Amino acid sequence: MSKKIIKTYQAVVAELTFTTALHVGIGRDNPGTAAPLRRTNAGELMIPGTAIAGALRTLATRIAPRMNLNTERDRCVELTREKLAPEEICDCAVCRLFGEFYPGKKTKKNDGGHASRLWIYDAKRISAPRPFVRDGVGIDRRTGAAASAAQVKFDTEVVPAGAKFELRVELEDVNEDDLKLLAAALAEWKAGRAWLGGNTARGLGNAKLDNIRFMRNNLSSGEDLVAYLKAEDPTQSAVEVENWLTQTVASMRKNVNPIAKDKAPPFIAASFQLAFDGPFLMHDATAATVVGFDHLPLLDAVPGFDDVPRLPIMAGSGLRGVLRSHAERIARTIASFNVYREDKDNACNLFLERCPACNPLEENSKQPLTRCDMLIKDEKVKDDPKDIHLCLGCRLFGSTVRGSRLKVMDAKLVGEPRWKPLDFLAIDRFTGGGLEGAKFDAMALWSPTFEVQLYLEEPKDWELGWLALLLRDMADKRLTFGFGAAKGFGSAQAQAIKMQCSFLREEDWKVGDQTIDFSQHETKDAVGFYRIAEFTDADWEAHKKTVTSWVEAFHDALKKISRTDKTLPKLAEDSYFGVVHEFYPLMEV
Repeated sequence: MSKKIIKTYQAVVAELTFTTALHVGIGRDNPGTAAPLRRTNAGELMIPGTAIAGALRTLATRIAPRMNLNTERDRCVELTREKLAPEEICDCAVCRLFGEFYPGKKTKKNDGGHASRLWIYDAKRISAPRPFVRDGVGIDRRTGAAASAAQVKFDTEVVPAGAKFELRVELEDVNEDDLKLLAAALAEWKAGRAWLGGNTARGLGNAKLDNIRFMRNNLSSGEDLVAYLKAEDPTQSAVEVENWLTQTVASMRKNVNPIAKDKAPPFIAASFQLAFDGPFLMHDATAATVVGFDHLPLLDAVPGFDDVPRLPIMAGSGLRGVLRSHAERIARTIASFNVYREDKDNACNLFLERCPACNPLEENSKQPLTRCDMLIKDEKVKDDPKDIHLCLGCRLFGSTVRGSRLKVMDAKLVGEPRWKPLDFLAIDRFTGGGLEGAKFDAMALWSPTFEVQLYLEEPKDWELGWLALLLRDMADKRLTFGFGAAKGFGSAQAQAIKMQCSFLREEDWKVGDQTIDFSQHETKDAVGFYRIAEFTDADWEAHKKTVTSWVEAFHDALKKISRTDKTLPKLAEDSYFGVVHEFYPLMEV
């Protein structure tokens, strides 16, 4: 480990600008909402330093193994799940910078671990629109409709997109390796890959760093020391180091470690335009109450509190629910055909042993598609990081115990909104006339287009194949979104699909023995730690063999599922098998 310790005062100051709505909660409800925002005693919005430190440390833990840092341990024990002896500390690069889990423990080699060398302040609001309460509802995996039977209705107080907060990090007794690791994490945040707060997998908390300044005061003279002590803000007496982040990241990219054999590439990001060919409505009860319609699309903030026109958005939670429901339908359809082809007479029983997706809203173990977390009763299994204890749906989209590596962000409207007021009247089933008292109206969007972004950390081949099938179905207009699908609302098509693959070495991405050629696709203006290769629809058509290999990996993953007592127990019953092949008879081709 490098012995050169920098004794000067050093700090990083920057602005956190949120591109989606933000929720940093307090862990309990109040009369206004089930999930209120965190505020100071004076009522000001803030982001606790602990939340920032946790997000930074998580990112640094993934980055550190790829960097050539002068440490004895390449990977943190949090990644390896290695058990330390009583006299040991982790002493990896991440634990050195962010603090050991047991800093006071003495070892034979040293006097014990160190607490964090970073002082991360609570982020104060610079500017932010007025917070509001956003409503949501769970999606029933069997019907694709709102899960009214499970009563999965929730609301969350959020700060609208565009909010700015002040980030301030001070460093103490750091060396050059510590600065490199911090710079790599901050560079990823500068590239817009920062997520803070709650519900980040459902569209909230995406941010980027702006106006990053690295301040330094070496305190080598008495005059410098006096100025530092007198200053109300220590950064006022410090000098900015020009181009510190850019130069540090550029030098680190030239010398990185190869990817570990058991690790996947860093991330893949997909973006596409979701173009609707008719009315669209994703209901927002708060805005509807203010405007006076029974139904109104979700807006980026509550209208009427300022002169800024509010624009419609698609909530990441709503997008995610539809995507998961359809993705699981794909998996279960393929799995049902697999067992039907294998043993027609015993296919139903086989399907109960190989069902690839549960219903995360179902808590009764005797009901069809019981969620994985209810079937996993052993506490030791819950702490076991192996994916075999979850169905494929929970492995990709997450569960209440494990969370998710897939983020579906709030989608912004492309262009200006076109509004269409609509009136509805329920029909009396007996008379065929209008049902008295069942009149309602809506202000819908007409043929809008939204920009959708998906982000998947450490993607595996079968996950990429599953997403490829999902994107194909969206391109073929097989999904509907939002309110009133049975009324003709929500029909949309995915267009202009782009993929961004992150890498440090080109061999990071391999399909079998083949390495994807990134030389013609790498973007030259990437500001993050990772290099980025971007592919369009036409590019992926040229790499059709690669995509086909991913889809084959997904088929292989479906065939390997085995619900046993050592993984997931066999389902008691199912609501899907026995239906699909009646409507779509199995045909050998």
